[in-house]
Amino acid sequence: MNQTELSKNIQEINIQKMIVMGLAPVLLFFSFFLSVFTPYPIGLSSVLYGRKVSGIVTGITVLAFVVLMLFTFDGMDISLSIFFALSLILGVGISEVVKKDINPVLGIVAIGAIVSFIAGLFVFLSLASQQLSLKETIVQEIERLKPQLEEQQKALAASGEKGTFEMMAILGQPDVLAAEVIKLAPSYFLVTLFITLWVNFFMVLKSNRLVRGEAKYTEQSMLNYQLPDQVIWAVIAFLGFYLLEEQPGFEYMGAIGLAGLSVLGVFYFFQGFGIYLAFLDNYKITGFFRTLLVVTTVMMANKMIALIGLINMFVDFKKLMKKNDSGE
Repeated sequence: MNQTELSKNIQEINIQKMIVMGLAPVLLFFSFFLSVFTPYPIGLSSVLYGRKVSGIVTGITVLAFVVLMLFTFDGMDISLSIFFALSLILGVGISEVVKKDINPVLGIVAIGAIVSFIAGLFVFLSLASQQLSLKETIVQEIERLKPQLEEQQKALAASGEKGTFEMMAILGQPDVLAAEVIKLAPSYFLVTLFITLWVNFFMVLKSNRLVRGEAKYTEQSMLNYQLPDQVIWAVIAFLGFYLLEEQPGFEYMGAIGLAGLSVLGVFYFFQGFGIYLAFLDNYKITGFFRTLLVVTTVMMANKMIALIGLINMFVDFKKLMKKNDSGE
């Protein structure tokens, strides 16, 4: 079967394909590491087959999720349901950006900003309904989970690993633990959100190009972009917020600064990642060795890749590679 016949076969929809695409998000969501790909089948179904088919696929997905939760987990878990719904929303948002030929990097910024605002509003309304501060709410939840935390303390004591005593001390102090949650949770949430968006945009764009043969934006658009020079002022501002954390009355500024730096770090990382791949292409590094280098670098030197993306604002690495390649 040639590429044209394969593309035509993929674009033909039937009930079997809809069921498979509908079940895929549920299987991905509960597969731990692969859960980052949960929005992909929803986004792909809309891009390839249109909103009507995507609506049917989403309906199958929701039905499968509800049945699984009711018969396997003995009821609907609110936290899991919210995150699953969020994944479906991301899939729909990604498909709309791709279908309307909007720059995918701008799409990531827009969808990420909207989801972040909704999440922040949800937290604000929850706190307002309880008439408690954020820290008091977290301390209350920690006290509720005290038996599990005590078990974790015992496990840490038995492990004897480096940093065990510091972790045990934090687990035994709800106020300190709450402060750490406030500082780190927004960053973890935002980094996970924007990485999920980037990965799924990349997958949908690549699939769309392979099936349709041509597109205004492809997966390469996710690697060959340049953040505006003015973004450096945001980096400086968030760094200033982070450094203000130790000052009285500025406790929450550290969390804001860290969250902002983390989000910008994601964009600088993928910008630097594109430069790194261009470097490997320039020296014709392919095959298993290339894969090994990419995986090792991403796992062990991700901050260095982000730094390369930041430095690229002042030094055009791709232009330098082209000059060196032409012998200038």
